[in-house]
Amino acid sequence: MTQHAETAPQEAEQHSISTSLDPVIERDELEPLVAQWNDQRLGSRVREKAKTDVETTIIRELRERFDLVEGAIQHLRKRGPRENRGAAKLAAFSLEEHWFQYMRMELQQNASHDGIAFTPSPETDRSPAAAASRYFVQQASEELWIAALIHDDEELQREAVMSGDGIQGTCIGVRDESESHAIRAVWTIKAKDVAPLRIREGSTLCSVGSPKRELRVLSIERLKGDALKVELAVVSALREYRDQNGRVHPVVSAGLKGSQCGRFRASHASRGLAVGHTRTMAAA
Repeated sequence: MTQHAETAPQEAEQHSISTSLDPVIERDELEPLVAQWNDQRLGSRVREKAKTDVETTIIRELRERFDLVEGAIQHLRKRGPRENRGAAKLAAFSLEEHWFQYMRMELQQNASHDGIAFTPSPETDRSPAAAASRYFVQQASEELWIAALIHDDEELQREAVMSGDGIQGTCIGVRDESESHAIRAVWTIKAKDVAPLRIREGSTLCSVGSPKRELRVLSIERLKGDALKVELAVVSALREYRDQNGRVHPVVSAGLKGSQCGRFRASHASRGLAVGHTRTMAAA
């Protein structure tokens, strides 16, 4: 490894990509120039040159940030991991939220279901109702991006397990408790008890890799050896269905018994947790 290769990461860290200016540049370069521009005692030629130098410095900083972002995107496209399959859905949601939270405000367009347009103050919350609304928007956005990406992100799934928002285990039983033509499938899961569990009886769950299928927790029983026995009733997508990728998602099948369950995370769509099978996740 060359000396340049060893120092390249350290040199790259010296380049600021934050939304604020580097304090050294702001203090040593821009402040004297701004002082010259504001000094009315100086001649117009000196003040105009100071203005031009301020513009040049800011443009240089912006262009450097743009180049760094562009380089990172190219690197990810060539050598990085593939794009999460939920990214397109997340982008669509983001564009919609960009309209409601920014563009319509700038255009002063009221919305019957989203309130009147207003200009946020940089100093304080002059509209308490809007401030409260945005707080809940932030909460919903947090749930939404997790719901969009978690079905194709094992790291998010691991975080869910360790935070108690999910489980991982084996399907040890599948039965149909229906008393008529309608299917009432019940799955029995034996899972590892690795963290304080935040799901409860009655929680609605969403299957990892199979977001259309929701399940409701019927019971949670703690077993010996740090294990859990969880019974789940399928409450939506009650029959076998194929997703957009052509994968089959059975609801009552002998093949489900003995399959490994995926890692689960609370989802915005289902307001609950998720359960899925290894073979389903592998094909996701």
